[in-house]
Amino acid sequence: MITLHLEKLYRYPRPAEHMAVAVPFRYGELTDISKVRVYDEDKVLPVQCKVTARYPDNSVKYLLVRFMGDLPGNQAKEFLLDLY
Repeated sequence: MITLHLEKLYRYPRPAEHMAVAVPFRYGELTDISKVRVYDEDKVLPVQCKVTARYPDNSVKYLLVRFMGDLPGNQAKEFLLDLY
């Protein structure tokens, strides 16, 4: 699992805030992007993924992951990215 930590960003809560993160993977670690999930505690969030670079064996080197999550006001927030 990869922890996605967002610092305190806004004074007011931001429901359904659009976020994007580029994630590097080790050689051969990810071959099927449909296995990527982002969690907000125990809730699975819908994601959109785009491969931006591949290794010679066609596994993913860098993946752009977009998702929408609820950000609290005046607080940091963590999401979890996992491969199932």
